Amino acid sequence: AGARGAIHGTEPLGDGDPDAPPLTVLLAGASAHTEQFLLEHTEYWAELTTASPPARGGVHLAFVGPDVDVGKPSRSETITRLTQSLTASARRETAGAYLSRLGPSAPCLVMGFNTGMGGGGGALARAWASDLVATLKRPNTPALFTCANAFADLSGEMGVFRALGARFLVQPAANPFRAYTHAVGEVCAPGGITLSDGDARAQASCANAFVYAVLGFEKKKGPASGASDDQLCALAAAAAARA
Repeated sequence: AGARGAIHGTEPLGDGDPDAPPLTVLLAGASAHTEQFLLEHTEYWAELTTASPPARGGVHLAFVGPDVDVGKPSRSETITRLTQSLTASARRETAGAYLSRLGPSAPCLVMGFNTGMGGGGGALARAWASDLVATLKRPNTPALFTCANAFADLSGEMGVFRALGARFLVQPAANPFRAYTHAVGEVCAPGGITLSDGDARAQASCANAFVYAVLGFEKKKGPASGASDDQLCALAAAAAARA
């Protein structure tokens, strides 16, 4: 898998080719307990160089979100080299803030795993909204998301992205690479109603059970409709609250 180690300072990203910037895979909403844990304690992310074609310039994994653990302030400047063509870093900031520093022409793919943004009565969508708008407004920046179930998360997230006027590159579909374990729904529903085994299974949740991808806005949607960023964020939160 190549040399692995944490380097401070000016370590080049990706494969270090000065003429080709790496593909940045921005892991939005990353958590110290999941995505970052796998980075620091396993070889999970190094599999990227085996599972996908090599990108010119290599790949840089950016673990970004309020739940990332950067420890000491200096740790946020640490670059971890996973393979000869793959580097990683962790930053406690929003995806929008990271994208603003990345520059408009740098190749980037945004990914969010089981964000839950479609639930929580709109609170999570409100927290995510500005990042979603920034992602959709950035040219040539596809964004791929997974979610854990269809009965709550997927329906809520579809409401959020339709309210924003997002263009779907990949329509929501069952993910063949979902997690192995799952949680079955409660046998007793609110009001003391007992659910059948089939109904309980229908309410099961499994990490990465569904996947979809978006890129920019549909014609005459988003900013082209005359809506401001703040108005788009409000629409996203309202859609999640209704889901």
